[in-house]
Amino acid sequence: MIHSQNILDYYCESNTGYLHPKGRKATKLLLAELNLQQNENVLEFGYGTGATITFFSSIYKKTNFYGIDYNELMYTKAKSRLKFCRIKNATLEINNSQTSLPYENDFFDKIYIESVLAILEGDNLKLIFHELKRVLKPKGKLIINEGIWSETFSIETIKEMNTFCKFHFGIIQANEKYPYINDWKKLIERIGFEVDNIHNLKIDLNKKVGIKKMISLSLFLSNLFSSYGNFKSKMNKNNKLKHLNYKKTMSITAEKGNYLNGYLIMCTKK
Repeated sequence: MIHSQNILDYYCESNTGYLHPKGRKATKLLLAELNLQQNENVLEFGYGTGATITFFSSIYKKTNFYGIDYNELMYTKAKSRLKFCRIKNATLEINNSQTSLPYENDFFDKIYIESVLAILEGDNLKLIFHELKRVLKPKGKLIINEGIWSETFSIETIKEMNTFCKFHFGIIQANEKYPYINDWKKLIERIGFEVDNIHNLKIDLNKKVGIKKMISLSLFLSNLFSSYGNFKSKMNKNNKLKHLNYKKTMSITAEKGNYLNGYLIMCTKK
């Protein structure tokens, strides 16, 4: 049976946020590393259901946030979250291309990305890195959280798993042309970034993340938005069946062991 729906659409229906290695805790580490300032232009590439951009913009109210995604369902869901959470300093756009951006050169001070780049196939990864560099100001910061293949997995096994995931989930597990963390580092540097630091999230998140616990009405509303979506999805018979099917299929890939490593990669445009 061929699944007509991408698994990301399923997560969209349930308002699920923080779909990346180590979830919200890794997002807090990313926020600490961003060191956001007033009046900066900051882009989230691939905002999903809008959980992270709502989180950041609710805390840094004098920073200008932009978000872009190519999934129309995510765009609609994220806009609903921002409106529900009364966010005024974030602007969302929908883009038909995975490899180009509708912004002028040197526009953003900082760009952050969570589990979007790795699921791009082939050289689409290289092409979007070039675009990210183009729209980032000189000395601007790019920080990404991605699940990248473990070096213990062969290219042959990686291709088999990607074929399996593309069939069952509508997306690959992670890019196979640039499979390992050293491949990513070389690619990023070749395009024109300095790689400042790389956090292995399995190790570094055991350390205390250096930001205080933050509470606001918008954050409360965002959590409520996610919880309501999750509850509503569970009450839907079709979504319950999708959940059980995806869970069963995921258990097959889990038998392979820890095939992805989560990394937070911090870069500066040269």
